[in-house]
Amino acid sequence: MLTGDKVETATSISISSGLKSRRNQLFFMRELSDPKEIYAKIDMFQQHATNCTLIIDGKTLMTIMVDEDLKLRFFEQAMRAPCVCICRCSPTQKADVTKLMRTLTGGKRVAGIGDGGNDVGMILEADCGIGIEGKEGMQASLAGDFSLKEFGQLKKLILWHGRLSYRRSAVLAQFVFHRGLIISII
Repeated sequence: MLTGDKVETATSISISSGLKSRRNQLFFMRELSDPKEIYAKIDMFQQHATNCTLIIDGKTLMTIMVDEDLKLRFFEQAMRAPCVCICRCSPTQKADVTKLMRTLTGGKRVAGIGDGGNDVGMILEADCGIGIEGKEGMQASLAGDFSLKEFGQLKKLILWHGRLSYRRSAVLAQFVFHRGLIISII
């Protein structure tokens, strides 16, 4: 989750939205500007990575993104966590994290979901951009591949789009088999 909110607000949102399960503990990385401190925090997080929700602020992320070794080590450990919440994140940081996730995950798809003008960069960098019409305006919904009126419609979109994609693939496979049979019989 990439948000511009304060750390406390982002923590509450991750709990209430179900990103953080009851079993997971919170691991904070905030207000760190020294790479040595960040390396030490990453080593501490490495021991508990599979059952901790990582919460990091924009200042610490900015320090991480400058150093290539630190960036690779951080994202390697962060991808092992069940949930990562980056708060106080600028729009350019959102886009950079999305771009980095596309390259580091090795071919996995990245979805960017946002409701404001500050999410446009992230939506454009993602493989599938979903814009939600919100109080902040229509910039996100105009930039996205899909536009939703409210966040609750996301589940329906994923299920419907997945079903249609499966049906189209099945029809194409049937067509290829049918064509092959006709050509071989003739």
